Amino acid sequence: MSAPRALVALLLFLTALCSPAAGAETWLWKVGTMAIEDIGWARHVKKLAFPAVDEITDGNLHIKVFYGGVLGDDEEVIAKMASGMLQGAGLAGLGAGILCPEMNVVQLPFLFENYEEVDHIKAAMKDDFDLVMEKNGYFLLIWMDQDFDQVLSSDRPMARVEDFSGVPFITWQGELEKALLQRLGAEPISVRVTEVSSWVRQGNTDAAIGPAIWVVGAQLHNRIRYINPMKIRYSPSAIVVTLSAWRALPVTYRNQLLARQEALTAQICEAVRRDNQECLEALYAYGLIRVEPTPGDMAALKTTTRPLWNQMAGSLYPQALLDKLLDRLAEFRASRKK
Repeated sequence: MSAPRALVALLLFLTALCSPAAGAETWLWKVGTMAIEDIGWARHVKKLAFPAVDEITDGNLHIKVFYGGVLGDDEEVIAKMASGMLQGAGLAGLGAGILCPEMNVVQLPFLFENYEEVDHIKAAMKDDFDLVMEKNGYFLLIWMDQDFDQVLSSDRPMARVEDFSGVPFITWQGELEKALLQRLGAEPISVRVTEVSSWVRQGNTDAAIGPAIWVVGAQLHNRIRYINPMKIRYSPSAIVVTLSAWRALPVTYRNQLLARQEALTAQICEAVRRDNQECLEALYAYGLIRVEPTPGDMAALKTTTRPLWNQMAGSLYPQALLDKLLDRLAEFRASRKK
């Protein structure tokens, strides 16, 4: 072998020997989501979670995210996970409820009063939801928040039960949202989530339930006039992977990811909640009118919708799961009063 060829061979050998990926097994997770890259929780997951995953797995786990619904809405992404085309998904409240119907229990109307209660239930019942996810063939990587969704309307303020009567409400969040609107006397109009923004722009609906960040991101502030921030429901969002994809990782990687899970989730949720509040304040500053129910109006809204909690038990979630959640919530509230 000539000297130049020998030198080239030696350099190639040394390069391969020194490469971090030399001989290492790698994994690829393809993830679909409706979230827009660098907006909302997608931005914070990208900034906080992805570097941690890269560090823990020595760069051997590659995550390819298909943002903005290019692979479809939550339902379509879930179907692609089931077929093996995708290994993961970033889901809104709708998708979380489809993938794990039991998660509908945390989306009941007026269940939570604040994020402290949400966080307590997340911690107290994490194992319950993890087991359900595993039973369904998935692993819950990060349980984030969509928001405490607001009541949005274009033609009239929505503060009393009577205000909902006969009002066309666009709905995309599933069976529970539709039942909630019907309970309030509204007229639900079911559409796919991909059609929501265009329906609002075209004036095909008078009202909706949704997060402020969606109004800002979709630039719907010109079509919506009133916002009622009465915490009508808490909506989760979630990053999940198939159980087979999760279990394919080495145990050391999985254990390290689990060790960082709680801290990363808290960081992401804090950032998401801050974004949501800033978007809400921006809409007020733009001129949208804040609607505040009186204590009597709030009591009537809660009394009207409360029967849904037990009504949906048995179809969306077990009664025992609801009972356990309510017990844990009552204990937490009692401890806060001491």
